[in-house]
Formats: sequence, C-alpha cells, structure tokens
Amino acid sequence: MKNSRSLLLLSVLSLISLSSYAAHEHYEFAVPNAMRPAAKQPLCSAEGETKDGCLFHSLQGDVNRVRLPVTNETSWVLKPQTPAVFTAKNQDDEVKSDKARFEVIDIIPDRPEDADITLVFDKLETSKSGEKRIVESRKVNIMKHSEKTWNE
Repeated sequence: MKNSRSLLLLSVLSLISLSSYAAHEHYEFAVPNAMRPAAKQPLCSAEGETKDGCLFHSLQGDVNRVRLPVTNETSWVLKPQTPAVFTAKNQDDEVKSDKARFEVIDIIPDRPEDADITLVFDKLETSKSGEKRIVESRKVNIMKHSEKTWNE
C-alpha cells in the first residue's frame, strides 16, 4: 500500500511538473538562451523608433538600424566602447509622415564570433546659450551570432 501511494504521489507530481512546463512553453523570450545578457529584452523594431533596452539579433556584416527621435535642439551621441566591436555609421535623418524626425545610426558588428554588445546613446540638448546637457540615455543591445540560431 505504501508503494502504491508513493507511486501515485510521484505520478501526480510528474503531471504537475509537465503541466507547469507546458504553461511556460508559450512564453517566448527574445532569445531562448537566457545565459546571454540581453536574452529577455524585447526585440528592436525594424521600423520606427528604437526603444530603450531593446535587442537586435545580428550576423556578421548585418546592418542594425537605430532610430532615435530628435528635434532642432537635440542630437544623440554614442558612448565609445573599448575594444571597438562594431562600426557605427550616421545616416541622414528620417522624417516620417507625421513630421516625427529620427536620427539614424547603422551599427555593424565587426566580430566573427558570438558577441553581446550593449550600446549607450546619450541625447544632448543645446540650450539657447549653446550649452549642451544630457537629457536622456538609451541602451540598445545587439546579440551577434556566429551563425543563425534564432527564428524570425
């Protein structure tokens, strides 16, 4: 009788464990590998504004287009990173139909191996006296893969 109860208890615990696993199966992280620093961050939008903390997936040579909102009084600067593991190229500003304007920066990873890159952009505002001050900071993550290991 004791073995029957133990077996029944073990069966019930197994079912609870399996149903718990199935319930979490539908929750998707941006990346299945939670060991990578930005794995739980939302994916960056391919169009429109690049949100703080978002994640781009990238292969060697891919262009990751960062779009940050600007006005005539503001601009964005990318904090330098050592060692440099990417190339940054400023593009012409984008102006959307609703008159929103974005500073566009293309980020191209330079490393052949897997790499986790966190970029920090500071938004500078120029006062009427010409003084600049940081009014916002945004982080953008790039998960560089040596081969395609994610689903799009």
